[in-house]
Amino acid sequence: MTLIPLLLTYSILRKRGVGWWVLYLAIPVAVLGSYQWTTQHLYGRGLLLDAASYATESKSEISKFPIAKGFIAFVFTGGCIAPVLLFCRRLWSRAAIVCGLLFAVTAALVLNHASKLGSFSLPSIQTTHLLLAIQLSLWGTVGVSLIILAVLDLVHQPDTESLFLFMWIIGTFLFAGFINWTANGRSVLPMIVPAGIIIVRRLEQQAEQRGNKTSSAPFAPLLIAAVLAFAVAWADTAFAETARTGAMNAHESYGTRKTVWFLGHWGFQYYMQELGGKPVDVNEFRPTIGDVVVVPETNTNLFAMPAGWPVRRIFEIPTTTWISTMNYQLGAGFYADVFGPLPFAIGPVPPERFTIFEVAP
Repeated sequence: MTLIPLLLTYSILRKRGVGWWVLYLAIPVAVLGSYQWTTQHLYGRGLLLDAASYATESKSEISKFPIAKGFIAFVFTGGCIAPVLLFCRRLWSRAAIVCGLLFAVTAALVLNHASKLGSFSLPSIQTTHLLLAIQLSLWGTVGVSLIILAVLDLVHQPDTESLFLFMWIIGTFLFAGFINWTANGRSVLPMIVPAGIIIVRRLEQQAEQRGNKTSSAPFAPLLIAAVLAFAVAWADTAFAETARTGAMNAHESYGTRKTVWFLGHWGFQYYMQELGGKPVDVNEFRPTIGDVVVVPETNTNLFAMPAGWPVRRIFEIPTTTWISTMNYQLGAGFYADVFGPLPFAIGPVPPERFTIFEVAP
């Protein structure tokens, strides 16, 4: 979404004439138009305009709180681009680092005494609440520092390349935090490329100011960043695996004896339908007495079952023990901030729970 204005601005600043920026603009417009036409032909509805409509009509509840929404945008930015934190000693002066620590500590104290962040209810358990407050303040501060780095890069070297990088970062930030229906890690990821370039440029500037006297090669920050990235990927993989295991357990328990309905989407829907499960359509749900409905704990489009339907079974699938990408109790919501204001959360991760209800009169 940010590619069109970036290419347009860049070509104008390069003074290549009207023909060049029209060409640059026409290429992505043609790709988007082709996507809209193709999906309209295949599915009977254009997915590009559908996505735009969904983004404008299905804003998350947090979007009603602009200050909280802005802070969460900084949190997702900082958490998804952790090298900004890991290189902080090389990127900033001691005074700047102290200011950042004071901001983070203040934010943590405020969040630790708050009951909500926008529409998201912070945990009632004090230790979990404090842990979440610390992570929110840390990554929020890192996100702010990245935006400041982009501004400083443009001020230090006001050329077309710096402006291009600045607009790339700011455009992605605004889309991910305020235009899209929800803040999520995937929307922030396009910012990684310009952020990496700006980090390197800043490191070079700092080295020049110190008379080219640099410390050892930055192997430690890069190694820590790699370990963190693999840990988050491992946690996301483990979460996805719980959907498959949960679907298989439900099928093994009831698939050969009853009609198995289910709520939720994502990978859980894929595995349930692959095993013969039927998705619940709220407009056309016609179960038979004795059928069962499987309800996952962490998923989307869930609703309460009728009070008279007995719970036949509750089973839990263990996931990672200390890091999670999707967990409401820890505040992790990598794919949507409605599940949590963090792209990933560190803490004791509870197992994923699946509840099986039996349809009763």
